[in-house]
Amino acid sequence: MPPRRRREHKGQVTEFTRVISERRLALGKTQAEIARAIGVSSPEFIGMVEAGLRRIDLNRVPTLASALSYDPAELCKLALQEQAPEMFRTLFGAGYSFTPKELSPQKVDTVHVSTETREFLERLHALPAELTRLIEGLVRYLYSAHLAGSRLPRSLRLEPYEL
Repeated sequence: MPPRRRREHKGQVTEFTRVISERRLALGKTQAEIARAIGVSSPEFIGMVEAGLRRIDLNRVPTLASALSYDPAELCKLALQEQAPEMFRTLFGAGYSFTPKELSPQKVDTVHVSTETREFLERLHALPAELTRLIEGLVRYLYSAHLAGSRLPRSLRLEPYEL
């Protein structure tokens, strides 16, 4: 019997997943905290949603909005537009397109980094936006899994980093 091939899962980062991720980070909440708030037992679930690897049940979106201190109607419209576009067009009309409000500006603290780190970040931000968001989602997922104490494969475990 031939060995089973592993299926590759390619996440699709969308406006909905971007809003969830950015809002959660702006509030300083972990993926595990958001997962608990919406009644999901797996802390990795939110990371997978943010990376575009999983979809959230539309019935959980109002609770998610509450956990993110975000307008429930706005988050519901965005989720419906992406997950059920035909229903969205039926409810709001074929010519209606929904764009979420901009997230409130965050206070930005200056962080001093090495020249090597600065150059790496510049190269990262030069990548196409979709690829950058996918990489950022993966890093957030791995970091939250690390904080939650999940058992990651040895090759993905994060070691303490000293400056």
